[in-house]
Amino acid sequence: MAYAAVLAVVGWAMSLFAVAMLFPLLVALGYGETRAAGSFFASALVTLFIGGGLIMATRGDEKTVSRREGFFLAALAWGALPVFGALPIYFSGAAGSVVDAYFEALSGLTTTGATVLQGLDELPRSILFWRALMQWIGGLGAILLAVAILSLLGIGGLSLYRSAIPRGERDTMAGRLRHAVESIWWIYACLTAVCAVLLWLFGMPPFDAVCHAFSALSTGGFSTRDGSVGAFGSPLLEFTLAIFMLIGAINFTLHWAAVNGRVQAYREDPEFKYLIGLVLVVTILVTGALVLSDGTGAFDAVRNALFVAISVVTTSGFLPAEIDAAGTAAGGGLAWPTFLSMLLLILVLVGGCTGSTAGGVKLMRIA
Repeated sequence: MAYAAVLAVVGWAMSLFAVAMLFPLLVALGYGETRAAGSFFASALVTLFIGGGLIMATRGDEKTVSRREGFFLAALAWGALPVFGALPIYFSGAAGSVVDAYFEALSGLTTTGATVLQGLDELPRSILFWRALMQWIGGLGAILLAVAILSLLGIGGLSLYRSAIPRGERDTMAGRLRHAVESIWWIYACLTAVCAVLLWLFGMPPFDAVCHAFSALSTGGFSTRDGSVGAFGSPLLEFTLAIFMLIGAINFTLHWAAVNGRVQAYREDPEFKYLIGLVLVVTILVTGALVLSDGTGAFDAVRNALFVAISVVTTSGFLPAEIDAAGTAAGGGLAWPTFLSMLLLILVLVGGCTGSTAGGVKLMRIA
């Protein structure tokens, strides 16, 4: 196995990860969070030192990628990077233990969205920003892994998937990733910026708008509030987030093709049609369940159903309001029939499109 080729990519990933820590460092300085600022600065130095060492140790050893290297890269990157992502969470005191900090970082980088942190409303802003940024980085990493490595190797059923982005078949692993980054990252970043601006214009505070934009495009679901999106109580914000969660769950090579003049790529892709059709069917089912079980008004039922359908199908996990699993809407929550919870759980396992930030088995494999 060409260990050097994999370690070189991990070294570059760690170095860029260290640079990313400078952004929450600036947030910490801006909000006067001294302890958090020191944690981010020290963590960035450690990450950059180790990442730079890997780059120097593997220089000149890049080789073409095979199945073994593809598997090893995925396992190593998603196992090692959370260790360094957990450092500022632990040293800032946001997590009570090393395990909690690693869990939070791993949940962020894999865009899972599960959290062990309590009292989000009281946490340092820099930690909330770092959680959201890790999801954004993890979403981009998932896209790049699928587009640059797994699709060419036929790993995980991706031999059926043909990327719209042209690239050399015999390029090195680092070369393929570099080409994919150059093609995809600016589309990913621009969509995130548009989402953040719209959320801000529609009434969400700037800090929350940026963090939720990170989580929406990465289909991760981390929020800055304990009440998730429902804490803002705005149908317009929910609709905006729903649109960008759906965009994040679409194959990003289709976005690339559309930007380059091939808008018909959406129409020609069967997986895109499956995604839209599934969202519509789930929306109808959830709307009917809310109306029949709780007597919810038509507008509120459709609003909540559409948001929940997109959030679940894209594996994001945002919630529009407090959900009462007992089936009674106490305190303004949603009455949630048990059978509907089971249906949505199954849909989470299905997930979105290949080459997207969504999790799950993926619609292409189900088809």
